[in-house]
Amino acid sequence: MDQKFVELAQSWEALNRAISTMLVAQPAKLSAAADAVEVARKNHEALFQTYAHSQLLPK
Repeated sequence: MDQKFVELAQSWEALNRAISTMLVAQPAKLSAAADAVEVARKNHEALFQTYAHSQLLPK
């Protein structure tokens, strides 16, 4: 399997874990949990752009 696709799938899982953590976070920890979701989202978005770009380039 393509390594970039594996990294993309792993970042999607990390984003889902961060969201799940945020959904059950105590109010005092909600801001940190929301920050973790944003970091995971940005990471996944960057990996997705890299993967999509690599798939569009002629081989």
